[in-house]
Amino acid sequence: MDLAEKYKRKIAFTGRSMINVSEVAMKLGELGEQFVLKSKKAFDKIQFISGIEVANAVYAPLRQKRDDNARAAYRAELEAEDLSGLFIRDIIKEGILPDDPRLQ
Repeated sequence: MDLAEKYKRKIAFTGRSMINVSEVAMKLGELGEQFVLKSKKAFDKIQFISGIEVANAVYAPLRQKRDDNARAAYRAELEAEDLSGLFIRDIIKEGILPDDPRLQ
């Protein structure tokens, strides 16, 4: 995607969109609200305010359980999804051109 931006090229996603992926991840993993910083200016404005130490023995198993549950739910979601179609890996491997009818 960095190269696409650098060379002012468009990228087409088919199948599960990036928006859907993040929505499913938030729903299944209970991630809460997520932010993406797209520019260096935005990234430069963020600052760390504070943090607290927590007991790894308490929180690591909780995190692992959430992760395991989210991964299992996501795998189940993928199994229910129709994965036929054109994907980025196909575009790269097959050298799909912009006039390919599958991109329409």
